[in-house]
Formats: sequence, C-alpha cells, structure tokens
Amino acid sequence: MKHFVVGLAILALILAGIACADTPELASTSVPDGGEGLFQYFYDYRGGEKILGKVISDIQEEGETKMQFTENAKMVWDPNAPMESRFSLASLGLKIGYSEPAILPSNLPGYHYLNGHAVPQSFYDKFNAMGGKDVVGWPITEVLFDPVTGRYFQYFERVGFYRLRSNSEVRLLPYGLMMCSQECRRPKYQDAVIESLPQAIHPAFQAEVERLGIDFTGFAIRPAYLTPEGKLRQVMMNVVLETSSPGQPGGVRLYPFVKQVNIVAESPRPNQQSEGMYFLATDGALGFEIPQYFWGYLREHGGVQTSGLPVTHLAPDKQGYRQCFTNLCLSYQPDQPRPVNPEPLGSIFAILHLDNQPKLTPAPIIQRYVTITVWDDAHAIDSSQQQVIRALVQENDAPVANVVLVLELKLPDDRREEKLMPPTGVDGKTSLRLEPIQARNGSLVLYRACYLQSEASSYCTPQESFVVWGNP
Repeated sequence: MKHFVVGLAILALILAGIACADTPELASTSVPDGGEGLFQYFYDYRGGEKILGKVISDIQEEGETKMQFTENAKMVWDPNAPMESRFSLASLGLKIGYSEPAILPSNLPGYHYLNGHAVPQSFYDKFNAMGGKDVVGWPITEVLFDPVTGRYFQYFERVGFYRLRSNSEVRLLPYGLMMCSQECRRPKYQDAVIESLPQAIHPAFQAEVERLGIDFTGFAIRPAYLTPEGKLRQVMMNVVLETSSPGQPGGVRLYPFVKQVNIVAESPRPNQQSEGMYFLATDGALGFEIPQYFWGYLREHGGVQTSGLPVTHLAPDKQGYRQCFTNLCLSYQPDQPRPVNPEPLGSIFAILHLDNQPKLTPAPIIQRYVTITVWDDAHAIDSSQQQVIRALVQENDAPVANVVLVLELKLPDDRREEKLMPPTGVDGKTSLRLEPIQARNGSLVLYRACYLQSEASSYCTPQESFVVWGNP
C-alpha cells in the first residue's frame, strides 16, 4: 500500500509538540496479563502469552464489534462475520503504513514466494504453525535487518515476525504495543525491538519517499525534527531526508550522512577498465568503478543526483559486496531474493547524532494536506482472476467524498490503458475491478492513480505493481 501526499498551493506550517517526547508509561490495574471473558478461548487457542504476548487493554467496543489488544496483536470479535471468522486478528500491519512493492519470483533455496514477497524458511514455518494467511495475513515486505538490534524482521498483514541474528527462534513483533496508545497499559520493561518499528513519515517528505520508493528509503525510524540551521530533517531506515522549504515541491534532498557513521572516504583511482564495471570520473582522470548491478539500481532511483558521488570503492562484505556513496551505502548479496539494497544505516546515524541530545527542536507539520492511497487486492494473480484496484482519498486524515481518480495501467505487452474509477464515497474509498490479464507467469502489471485538479494540474501516485503468477 502506498501513501501519496498531494502538493497543494495552500500550505501553512505550525509547530508541533516536542518531536522526541518520551511515551509515558501507562498503568491499569483492571487489565489482566492473560485473556479474559469473550476472548479467553481465542487467546489461548492462538498461543496465549507465549505467542500473542500479554493482554494490555480492556475489551473495547465499536458498534457490535469488540476488540482487545495484546502486546503483539489486536483480537477482534465481529458477530456479523461468517461463523468461522467471527474471531480474528486485526490487520495492524496494514495500518502501520509500511509496505513494499511486489518482487519477481525467484528459485533461491530457503525462500517461499507468497503473494509477491519472499519469505525465508524460518518465518515460513512460523507462518504455517500459526495458521497461514487466514491468521497471519499475507507478507507485505521483504525481510529487513536492523544492524543496531541485530534483528531480521518481516511485516505481515496481521502480525510481524522477527528473529535475532544469533538465534533461530522466531518471535512476533509488538504490533499491539505500537498501535495501542492511551487506552493500553505499557509493560515495565523496554524492548529494543519496539524502536525498530516505523514512525510516521512527515508530510513534507511523503512525495519524495513515494518518488524514490519506500523499499529504497526504508521507513521512518525517528520523528522529523528541526536542525539548528532551521532545516527539516527525518531519519529513515536507509537514508536521511532534509528540506529547507517544507511543503515546496522539489525542495527535498538526501542529507550526506554517510561519513558521519564512521565510513572512511577513499581516494579515487585511475580507470582499470574492469569487466562489468562503470567508471565514474570524480577528479580529472581519477574516479570510482561501480558495478553494473549498482549502477543500474541507481539509475532506477535518480542516479548519482540522488545517491551522491562514490566515497568508497567496491569491497567484499559478508556474503556479497558493498560500496558507499555520499548519501547512502549499497549492498549486493546474490543469494537474496532482492540482491541489491541500500544498507540500513539510519539507526546508526540516529544513535550517534540524535539519541544523546537532551531535546530536539519540534518539527513543523503541514496544516492542510491530501493523501491518495492505492493498493491491490492481491500482489499475485493468474490469468483467470480479476484484480481489484482500490484507492482512498483523505484530507488531514479525514475521508474526502466525490473525488474521481484516473487509473493508469501499463500491461505486460506494453499497452497503456486509462480507466475512470467511480467517485469516492463518504468513506473516501473507491475501487475498480479489472478484466483478467492474459500474460506469462512473472509478468508485471504497473498502475497508478491520478487526481485531476484541472486541465493544467494533476497529481499521480508513483507506480505500484502486481505480478501475473500461477498459470498452468
């Protein structure tokens, strides 16, 4: 699922509360550690405290639906649902707002391809042990790694999985602790994995994140803040974003933080004309050789205008290779489903340069902004199925009715189609069912939604995709 912030002409900046204020520990003597009443059997059946964590809220009501938070999930009872699904886990993973586009299937050993994402064997075993997609939901990201906590983790629709680098035991991410606020009791211990969960992306950076791709920037790991020079900055998992003119299009850049995380710059060299390398001159005839797999990746994400110039030469690293640029470092691991990735150095920058500061200047927020969210029902379909594309239009997080979006499609045979989506309803939502797409397995279908303000002004979400897969 993607969020796109439309740049409006009328933008006002106000100061928010302190960006890095600690969340107060909340106490509640009425909340038991285990399940109770309505959810007791469901809680125990789904693994109780060992799997779902302690119960951290009272039973809450929304109409006829009842809900209760645990540390790792949110239990739901809906009396109007079919009998077999009246008890379920809520889709907290989708509400976190961080999901990555589908990748092409691969035949790498030790991975299972589920609905557009590669799931490693240890997470796949946990996925099946908990009940598969009906309980866990589909994966919505690839496997991610936090070098500070030493954790591998992956987001699914209803729960998330993680394991330590030094331990094969798979545990659940604390979705419930993250999503439940004032009505929930906090445990007295502080688990470092909570700090690995996404923060809200400041509206000033949303459009740039969409342009580059959330799989490129990574999610936000700290709230946005103002620097002493008055610039707005936010630390992402892989990069640091900065702007001196929040709300103005084109004003966002990648902050050159790599040398600030103890990456030692190397001197340029003469062109060695090595096979499979692109030579980028940076000082007369001297420069850096960049492997084609990195060069192609950079070209897809804005080139060296985005990454900055190289600061190190290609070097072996773990099971692959690494090269650093002014604004990020790239890693190549050929045994991974997605071989090229930016390194997650944002958390190291935050620890070295932010976490020891007693107080950060509050970040400005945009007083009025519109978001367009687009997603598909399934990241992978076969040629007999009909894909459904959905969209949500909001202004300041409130739904906007009677907005007509244009859905632009690029089909596997390079044909392009435009289709009008029905006007959004009072809930801000609209959807369009597509005809079955005849294509080979592994073919990508690209799409985006556009909002036409006038004949001369339109805003489009970045391209999303789904895969044709499962044909005989």
